Amino acid sequence: MYKHRMRFRVEYGKARQLVEWTDAMNALAADKGWAKGTMWNLTFGPINIFELEWNYESLATFEREQKAQYGDESFMNLFRSANEFVVEGESETELLETIGALA
Repeated sequence: MYKHRMRFRVEYGKARQLVEWTDAMNALAADKGWAKGTMWNLTFGPINIFELEWNYESLATFEREQKAQYGDESFMNLFRSANEFVVEGESETELLETIGALA
């Protein structure tokens, strides 16, 4: 299992735009048959930090969807529109994998 995370700092007063953007991203994902994400808000810690997470069964699934998304004009236009509310330079991405039995 793989988990893809994108962490954003959102400008004050623009969290609603983030929620609407997330809904649009998930609607597009559903139309294309891609994984839908879950948005999280940090309860404690830095202010206005949000994390969008997707789960994938395999690395191959993650790579296939990433390639399809980067080649899809409607996805890229929507993805880039996050520049309207995300603080520039205050975002990051991670890919986590589950760990199996260790010898």
